[in-house]
Amino acid sequence: MPFVTDPAATREDARVGGDTAERTGNEQVRLTSLAAAALGARTCGDDAAASVDGAAFPVRPQPVDVGGLLQDVVDFARALPGEHPVEAAIDPVLKALADPERIAQVVRNLVTNATKYSDPGTPITLNARREADVVEVEVCDRGIGIHPDDSERIFEKYVRGRDQLTRPAAGAGLGLYLARRMVRAHGSDLTVQPRQGGGSIFRFTLDAT
Repeated sequence: MPFVTDPAATREDARVGGDTAERTGNEQVRLTSLAAAALGARTCGDDAAASVDGAAFPVRPQPVDVGGLLQDVVDFARALPGEHPVEAAIDPVLKALADPERIAQVVRNLVTNATKYSDPGTPITLNARREADVVEVEVCDRGIGIHPDDSERIFEKYVRGRDQLTRPAAGAGLGLYLARRMVRAHGSDLTVQPRQGGGSIFRFTLDAT
C-alpha cells in the first residue's frame, strides 16, 4: 500500500484555536484520540490512555518514504506558534518499515512539545539518517531541557519533568506516554538525552528497507 499523508489535516491542526495553548493542546488531543481509535475504543482523554494500558498497540508497517513523511511534519511545525525556524537534515532516499500514520503522529507530538518548552524564535531541528540496518530519527530543540532524573519519568502517564513545571503548557501529560507506546509497537524505543548547548534530543529508530 503506498505511503499516504493528509496535508489537509495537518493544516487544519495548525490553525485550530487562537493561541499557543489551543493549538498545541489540540495536537495532543489528536494523539490521544488516535490511540483510542487504534484499539477500537470510543473514548478520549484519560479513558483513552487507560484503554491502551497493557494492550498490544496495533501498527500496520509498510515501506515508507521517511523524507516525505518528515517534510510534512516540517510544514506542520512551521505553522505552530512561536515563530520557530524549523531545520531538517534528512539523508536522501531514506526508506523504512513503519506505520506512516502512527510515526507521523509521534513526530508531530515531539515538535509540538518542542515549541511549548522553547523560547519563541529558537530553532527546532529534525534529523534522519541511515545507521547500518536502521533509520535514526531525531527531534532536537533549544528549550529548557529535561532534568537527568526525569529522562524516563516523562514517558509515564500524567508526568511532566520538574523543569517543565516552571512553564505552564496545555495538555494532560499523555503525549510522550502514547508516543513511546507507538514507537515500541514498531519494535523500537523513544528516548531523550540532553543537547549540547541546551535543550533536548528525542530519538527513535525504524528498520530500514
